[in-house]
Amino acid sequence: MTMIAVPESIWANAQAHLFGGEGERFGFFLAGIAKSADGLRLCVKEFVPIRDEDIETDIEIPRDIKLNVLLGVINRAKRTASALIENHNHFGSSGKPTFSSIDHEGLKEFSTYVMKSLDGRPYAALVWDLKSVDGLCWEKPGSPRAVSRVVVSGGNQSVIVPTSARTRRLGPRPVDDRAQRQILLLGNEGQARIGASRIAIVGLGGTGSHVAQQLAHLGVRDFVLIDPDVVECSNLNRLIGASSTDIGRPKVQVAERTLQRIAGRKELRVSPLQCDLRDSRAFGAIASSDVVFGCVDNDGARLILNEISRALVLPYIDSSCGIQAKEGSLEEAGGRVALVQPDGPCLDCMTEIDRAEANYFLSSPEKRAQDRKLGYVAGWDVKAPSVVSFNGVVASAAVSEFLLCVTGLRPTAPLVYYYVRSPDADSQRMVQRKVGKIPECYSCSLAGLGDAIGFERYSSRSTAFGC
Repeated sequence: MTMIAVPESIWANAQAHLFGGEGERFGFFLAGIAKSADGLRLCVKEFVPIRDEDIETDIEIPRDIKLNVLLGVINRAKRTASALIENHNHFGSSGKPTFSSIDHEGLKEFSTYVMKSLDGRPYAALVWDLKSVDGLCWEKPGSPRAVSRVVVSGGNQSVIVPTSARTRRLGPRPVDDRAQRQILLLGNEGQARIGASRIAIVGLGGTGSHVAQQLAHLGVRDFVLIDPDVVECSNLNRLIGASSTDIGRPKVQVAERTLQRIAGRKELRVSPLQCDLRDSRAFGAIASSDVVFGCVDNDGARLILNEISRALVLPYIDSSCGIQAKEGSLEEAGGRVALVQPDGPCLDCMTEIDRAEANYFLSSPEKRAQDRKLGYVAGWDVKAPSVVSFNGVVASAAVSEFLLCVTGLRPTAPLVYYYVRSPDADSQRMVQRKVGKIPECYSCSLAGLGDAIGFERYSSRSTAFGC
């Protein structure tokens, strides 16, 4: 299957251009390429509009792009190692646009030419009306496949199932009757958007198990679960759905069982992966998702997820919870939720990644042992206090940001802090912090690059870290 991931701002620019004039209009997306567990992910990073004056009008086919303009777009894609996605508009299709016979004939020859020009990179095409799209993708010359989904990510995220995919029964799931009380708030469309989402959760411990449970109650039915660890006795105070009989069982299996209890086996699609985040299986599974939740316990994992989210045009919701106590006395406690959108600041922009800690957790076991011996470690390996209720508050805030993002009930908050107790205030409170993108941010420079950022450089590390 092929999915196309597009930032909301680029999608809006394309829509404004395609429907901002008379007749058929054109433009191209430039996209990075990523291989996912389900097939291909095209990560849109730019829209190139074709102006009306760049269209031939005196030839047999009345709307054709001038050759020099077309070659300019192809060369631009070649310079940036991008795939090309053609876009053009149709009017009057009432939410079910389809490619015309002229479209099919022209695309058959043109797709082969473009793929040859771009060293075999895939070529895709979208035809739009004001309500939806249809999509085809050529991974090799010949017969195309239907684009299975288009995910537009931003403050009002939507999953669009193209016309051809709907006819092949790849459409959104029906609304569950159990969600009627939510529908009073969200409406049928909002609930359907939740049900159409595929969610990856990295880390199924104290916070991640809360997140999985709440998403299932909301109506999410498609999950990727990633965690290398098994249940230990010390986890049972906070691991949702686990009991003493689960000691030694993989955390992803416990989470899958919880989801099945809520939704039923027949309603679920779950991919449980008991592996490290740096495993190639984890990369592929995350690339097949619409949103990734990071419920990890160190900044090495956060650094990787931050870069993955940028490269894949993938919204990333990161949560953390921490407690500092001394001899049974609470000194400081709280947590935070960060929402990384394709158009917004990343964790680096928010200064929410400690590079020293990240480097420590991404280094080899020998290097970490040497750092500990030399006293360079700032308590990163120390087991910290953890309480189920604090984790639950942070997890609920993270799931609520997902809900707001998908339904558009209100603008989302990029960064929210939860204070149980802090040095400057004893009262419990939750506050937003204003953050913005940093122009020179390295992680943001990876936007839309897909596999080209070289995920394998993390896979080569020999040590695993927990989630």
